[in-house]
Amino acid sequence: MRQTAARRKLGSGGRTVTPLYHQVYLALRQKILNGECDPEVALPGEHQLAAQYGVSRVTVRRTLEALELEGLVDRRRGVGTFPVAQAAERQQRYNIGGLTDEAAKQAGETRATTISIAVIATPTEVAAHFGPGHTEVTRIVRRRTAGREPYTVMSAYLPQPVAAILGTDALQSDSLPMALEQAGMTLIRAEHMITATVADDLSATQLQVPVGAPLIAMRTLFSDANEAPVALIEALFRPDRYEYRTTLLRQGSGKQRRWQAAY
Repeated sequence: MRQTAARRKLGSGGRTVTPLYHQVYLALRQKILNGECDPEVALPGEHQLAAQYGVSRVTVRRTLEALELEGLVDRRRGVGTFPVAQAAERQQRYNIGGLTDEAAKQAGETRATTISIAVIATPTEVAAHFGPGHTEVTRIVRRRTAGREPYTVMSAYLPQPVAAILGTDALQSDSLPMALEQAGMTLIRAEHMITATVADDLSATQLQVPVGAPLIAMRTLFSDANEAPVALIEALFRPDRYEYRTTLLRQGSGKQRRWQAAY
C-alpha cells in the first residue's frame, strides 16, 4: 500500500513523483560512486535492503537491475551483489554554472546530437517570454553525451524572424549564442533560472532515465541590444553528472564589503 500511494502522488503539473525504485537506486548509486561500499563485500541482501529503505523486495530487485545495467554492481548468483571496483573513478561532474555554450565547452570530450528542428505553435510558457505576435517558433532539440552516456538535453526556441536570419546551417550550430552573434546580432543580456523538475516522456527517453526521475532545469533567455528576446534555451541536466560551482571574491571596504561572484 505504501508503494502504491507513493506512485499515485502527483508533483507539479500533474506529473508523478520519482518512482520508489529510482529513489533507492539514487541512494545506493551515490554510495557506490563515493567509494563507501567495499568491492570485496557483498551489499546487504534484498530483504535487508527492503527493510532499510522501507520498500518491497520487487523495488529492491529493480534497483539492483538498474545498477547492474549501469555497470556499478556485479550480481553473482548464489553469492551476492558486489560493488564494482573503481566505480567511483568513472564519475565526472560538470559545472552547471555559466552560459549554455560555455558550460558545454567545460564538458570536455563530449558530442552534441541534433534530435529535431521544427516549426511549432508557440508554447504558452515560451509566449510569456517572447510577448504577443509570436504564434509560431522554431524549436531545436539537442542532446549532449559523454562517451555513450547522455547527460543533457536542450530545447531552444527562436522567434521566426530570428530563425530566418540564422538559416538552416546555423540552426545546426553546437553553440546557439555564438551562431546568433555571428549572424550579426548583439547579445547584451542573458537571464538565468535554475530549478528542479522531473523527467517527462521526451527527456526520459533522451537522458535514459525513468519518467518522473529528478532533473536539474536551467532556462536562459537571451536578449539583443534593443532588449528584444531572441532565444530561449531550456536545458535539462542529469543531477548525477552536474553540480553548481562558482568562486566568490570579497570586495569593497568597511561596511560595504560584499561577496561577489568572480566571472
